[in-house]
Amino acid sequence: MIIEKFVKRLREEGISVDRAILYGSYAAEKARRDSDIDVAIVSKDFGKDRVEEGMALYRIAGKVDTRLEPVPISIEAYEYDTWLPLIYEIKTKGLELIGPQISADFNR
Repeated sequence: MIIEKFVKRLREEGISVDRAILYGSYAAEKARRDSDIDVAIVSKDFGKDRVEEGMALYRIAGKVDTRLEPVPISIEAYEYDTWLPLIYEIKTKGLELIGPQISADFNR
């Protein structure tokens, strides 16, 4: 799976992944052939410089699959900024692929 590869690459680059959440058209099962793959990466490493964090995610995503559209989210923002439309959508409509309650083989 593309997201598994992406998370593995992030971890190889030293980025902690606390949650990986698929959202958007793929999560809603409405993806078309030309759809991007929206994925939120929640990490304790994020929250200092959103632009730099986003650029780092895009650099790594481009090596895995150019359809990936990653969004960096700090743990604090994910927990407390639910009034933001994007975070609200991710929390209410997203599919959590990696998280505290989810054990996956690629979490190593």
